[in-house]
Amino acid sequence: MTPDELLPDLTNQFSNIVPLHHADLSGYGLSSFSEWVLAVDGPGFCKVQFQVLNGRTAYEVMQFRSVLYECGARTVRTVILERHNSGRVFRYDSGWVAVEPGLFMQPKPFEKGAVKAFKNIRRIRIAAPVIQVDPTCAVQPVIFDADVELDGRDSPVPIYDRPGYIQVQPPPPAPPPPNSPPPPLLTDVQLEALFARVGPIGGPIDAVIRVGGTLEMQLSSIVSDTALDDDRRPGDNLRIGFAVAVVGTPKLPLAGQWSVMRVDPVTREVSPVDQRRGVPIVRAGAQPFRFREPSDTRRSRPKIEHALLMATESSRVLFAQPLIDPAQVGKIQFDVPPVLADPYSLVQSTGHFPSTSFALKLKEKPLFHVGLDNHWRIDQPDFQIDVPPVTELMKGGEWGINRAYTLGAPIRIDIDSTLAAPFKINVPASDLKLDLPQFPPAFQNILKITGTYKTLAGGIPTLENPDIVFTGALEEVKKTLHSLSQLLNLPFEFDVSVTSGSGSSPSFVVHMKLLFRLGRGPGERVDIGLGKFYGEFTVLGELEAALTGAKRALLAINFEGDVQQGIIPPLIYAGGLFRFGVEINETGRPIITMALGVVASIGGELIPGLLRVEVTVHYGYTLIPDTLALGVLLGLDARAKLLGGLIGFSFGVEAMAAIQRKSPALVTVWAQIRVAASVQIAIFIEESIDFETQFQQDIPLAAVALIPGVGLLPAALLL
Repeated sequence: MTPDELLPDLTNQFSNIVPLHHADLSGYGLSSFSEWVLAVDGPGFCKVQFQVLNGRTAYEVMQFRSVLYECGARTVRTVILERHNSGRVFRYDSGWVAVEPGLFMQPKPFEKGAVKAFKNIRRIRIAAPVIQVDPTCAVQPVIFDADVELDGRDSPVPIYDRPGYIQVQPPPPAPPPPNSPPPPLLTDVQLEALFARVGPIGGPIDAVIRVGGTLEMQLSSIVSDTALDDDRRPGDNLRIGFAVAVVGTPKLPLAGQWSVMRVDPVTREVSPVDQRRGVPIVRAGAQPFRFREPSDTRRSRPKIEHALLMATESSRVLFAQPLIDPAQVGKIQFDVPPVLADPYSLVQSTGHFPSTSFALKLKEKPLFHVGLDNHWRIDQPDFQIDVPPVTELMKGGEWGINRAYTLGAPIRIDIDSTLAAPFKINVPASDLKLDLPQFPPAFQNILKITGTYKTLAGGIPTLENPDIVFTGALEEVKKTLHSLSQLLNLPFEFDVSVTSGSGSSPSFVVHMKLLFRLGRGPGERVDIGLGKFYGEFTVLGELEAALTGAKRALLAINFEGDVQQGIIPPLIYAGGLFRFGVEINETGRPIITMALGVVASIGGELIPGLLRVEVTVHYGYTLIPDTLALGVLLGLDARAKLLGGLIGFSFGVEAMAAIQRKSPALVTVWAQIRVAASVQIAIFIEESIDFETQFQQDIPLAAVALIPGVGLLPAALLL
């Protein structure tokens, strides 16, 4: 009649003695009666009752007492055997029944956090065979239902099929002495061994709580585990503890894109928490609630940190180690200052957040105010850079892109989810430098972009009013651009955005675009007092990084324009043109292109109010310093307006050809041609075409000398 899992305990406990109170022998058989009760808390049989009439057992009761772990509720199991006069035998097994709530007090008090108790424990069912914890202890795996009393809730929440373990006792190697008491409950060392054997104990729950009266959280599970102190030595049982964590999804603000991340304290690698599990929250004693695994509850240096990550189109802010103090309702604090990753930092990222050596480490700790309506507001939005990031942004075989921030520079992070524009970041001025160490000294440091980075939730991140600084061989270009910007006072913005890269591995692509134009087009130049000027400065770039590091770097910088002075105004203008370009790709060396030439415009208002015609011709030479490849630049723009501008025509063609000697009698001619044309009739019809084409051909050197205007090139090639 005894269940198999309790037979070892029966053999152990009554191996030397049988509880018998009265016996009577008659001609019909033996009659005996016994009612034995043992009032102890240890696991074992606490009651045995026999009624034997005339050699047959009429009534038998056996009751086993134990404890349900990890909640520590005492349980009993009763087996009753009853024989009726008809000879039919009835057997009743109550199964395991909890006789008190689980208060998490065995073998020592747990760090319960937001969990108060398991009440109304019911439907305890055996789930698996007995598990041997050590030579003197074994447990019976079960599942059960209960009602959980949580901090901040007036009513309990039901849970179903939560795993648990009831202590049973295997037979010892030698019989115990007569009338020996049952073995004690699990010790803290044995419970630690049980957790090491089965892992953290957890079960699902569906509830909403407000942690510490501040943070609303949708719970998905309750998990318990061993919680050790820092630097626990083997055999030091005083440093053994146990903790319970509520796990779920916190309700984060609407400003930007928020998520909870895991942070490796050693490598500082940032990874998202498992969405199917959520984030754990624990509390040690009267300390604040913290985002930690239950095993890290008692540690001052957790093995796994958690952080709140706020992301926008171009930046990331990591608020690490959040805490919630119930004594300060409505506030979320942090143990460490935040870390900001601007678009340039994300180029160095191999995951969801770059290494802290490349990000901007801030000085002040943040503080968030959270209202009952779940709106978040940062208490003090002003921060300072505490540790400047690594200056090297990207590096190729023969080029490098560096950036620099000033120590202590102010940074403003505005977060207020109640406003229409809830998120904004202002980063101090930074320098983005292009270095070409393999080139001659005059070309090694030729370009620096300085600007204030700004991002607004839902808007385009920009560098406001960037200053383009040319150095070295481009000193005159710097002076020209600076003078023009000061003269015309035309602001311009450097657009910066970040998108996810292609492929299976996580990657980021930083896109950069800048267009600074003086004059609406070659046909509508700006009068700068010294003549008519038209110019464009463009920066186009894509910087991509993946798990393997820098994956791709494309950067094109061009500065071109022309200045014309009146010869016979307003019919004839003439002047000079210039062009400078730098192109970087992920495979080859940077290519620098320079062009100088002349430009002339002829035409004007031939019939006042009726017809205006203007033709611009430009011609010059190009040079690629790295390869010393020479070339020519030819272009023509024609424009006409009829009937006072009602009908407009324009046509433009530009050809840039490079000539390189291939053999003593053969040269290679490479040309790129662009053709653009447009027709406009008032505001009703506007048609335009714009296309580019290229060709490359090997021709005899003698034939090149016959091309008008390039007679100097064959001579140069013969050198």
